[in-house]
Amino acid sequence: QREGDIAEGEMLRTFNLGVGMCAIVSRADAPRALALLAGRGQPAYEIGVIEYAPGITEPEAVCV
Repeated sequence: QREGDIAEGEMLRTFNLGVGMCAIVSRADAPRALALLAGRGQPAYEIGVIEYAPGITEPEAVCV
C-alpha cells in the first residue's frame, strides 16, 4: 500500500478482509467460548445466529 501509494478505500475494495475463522457453538455455550478464547489472547465476537426461516427447510446462518 505504501509502495504503490494506494488509498485505504481501494485496499479494502481489492483485498478480502472477511470474517476469518468461525466457530459455531450453541447459544448457551457462546459466553464460555468467548471467555475461553479471550483467556488465550484471541479476540472473538458473536456475529450471528443459525435460525429457521419460513419457506426454508434447512437452518441457515444469519449474520447480524
